[in-house]
Amino acid sequence: MAFHTLVNGEGSGSAVAQLFGAVYGAYYVHEATVGRTDLDAFRLAEAALHDCAVRGKAEGKFTTTADGMAAIQKVLIFRDEQLLNLPAYIIADAQARLSEFVVNDSLSPIVPERKHPHQ
Repeated sequence: MAFHTLVNGEGSGSAVAQLFGAVYGAYYVHEATVGRTDLDAFRLAEAALHDCAVRGKAEGKFTTTADGMAAIQKVLIFRDEQLLNLPAYIIADAQARLSEFVVNDSLSPIVPERKHPHQ
């Protein structure tokens, strides 16, 4: 629902917050099941939501680019697959980690991309 409000140009800060929660929840499940690899989709969705939040605060309209919408949607589809296919305890553990993240001062739970030294 929150995603569709953004797509329809009716997004809000609340919708963006819900989407951040979904993206971070999916990240925590991914980290628990796959590890800290293949994180680009999460980083792209997070960046799109950040862009959307900044735009919403500055202009009063919570929108992002078509590429940003696609990045968010990709993670939401992944999240749906996780919810359908993984044991409840993994989802519950991820939700607990998300709750811990919300009350700390971190800007993002997603592991930063490693910079490779130039050779």
